[in-house]
Amino acid sequence: MTNHSLVSNPKKSIIVDFPLEKIRESVKNISLLDHKYEPGQQDDVFNQYIFKASEFLSWGAVILINLSRVSENKTEISIEVMRNFGAFDSSVEIQDANRHLINVVNYISRLTTLSSQEIAGMKTRLQQVEAEREREKRKKSEERAERIEVMKVRFHRRNKTAAAVLALFLGFAGAHRIYLGQRTKGYISAFFFWTLIPSVIGIIDFFSFIFMSQEKFDAKYNSENILK
Repeated sequence: MTNHSLVSNPKKSIIVDFPLEKIRESVKNISLLDHKYEPGQQDDVFNQYIFKASEFLSWGAVILINLSRVSENKTEISIEVMRNFGAFDSSVEIQDANRHLINVVNYISRLTTLSSQEIAGMKTRLQQVEAEREREKRKKSEERAERIEVMKVRFHRRNKTAAAVLALFLGFAGAHRIYLGQRTKGYISAFFFWTLIPSVIGIIDFFSFIFMSQEKFDAKYNSENILK
């Protein structure tokens, strides 16, 4: 049996020469620099902020950030990386967790050097990118739906040659009428096939289809399937 020793969550605390409000703004916008960090619970009263990242296979990581005011222009930042479920039990997971610590500190540092206007501009650009991405997604979805509709129409489109062949060889049973959607006429022909009248009508329909233009055939038998 292999024993796995559990490892405590990686933590880091630093004091920076910036007001708490400025650091709070930076922390809350970490996801602007890396979409991997999804904002979770954010508490401006207790200055506690949680981010989730899809790491450690399917378990994922949780990054807990606490801010404390040291003085008017000094703030303590405490960062703890936790496993989404359970505790770390391998060196690989600890290495990944330490990378989260480094990333989060770097992102806070970069955002702190930006003004509120610059951060707002980043948000606007991100929103525009996401809106464009959503438009592209919607466009592709509409194009896919249109292609499916075209395929459906083509599948159900009645063929003039097929109708003529059915009329010639199976006209006595009204097969061509059933194929063309005229089921009642087809069933009547099948019922009276023994009179030979349906056979004669089938031959007449055969020549009618042969000499009928495609446009006229479509207008008469494919009106509901013609592409708009």
